[in-house]
Amino acid sequence: MKLDFRSRTTYTLTQVTKPITLDSEDFRNAIPRYKGETEEDFWEYISDNLSDWEAEDFISDNEGLLSKELLDKLYDCFMEYPTEEMFDSRTKSDEIIMEAGKIDKEYTKYAGFNAEYNNDLN
Repeated sequence: MKLDFRSRTTYTLTQVTKPITLDSEDFRNAIPRYKGETEEDFWEYISDNLSDWEAEDFISDNEGLLSKELLDKLYDCFMEYPTEEMFDSRTKSDEIIMEAGKIDKEYTKYAGFNAEYNNDLN
């Protein structure tokens, strides 16, 4: 009898950008204009305008309105892929699981392996 084997490990890696400090007053003439008064207002403004895919449009729309230094900071924080490691679970523990089954290219979600057995205790 023939059975295919492999080992696998799962871990969590958290990466972040370098933190930046923003002054709400710098956004009073931006598009859209910041009109809030509290930290929570400023958080909501930045979150609404610079999270996810909005950052590229916001930065582009504000060229010439915001300083180049500020635009560069916004780009580095909200558009660049986070590369500074904050946490790697492998430094806490590393668990390697053995699997047995069949090599099967149709199992693309599982990297081409149909695991029928494993020693994962979870």
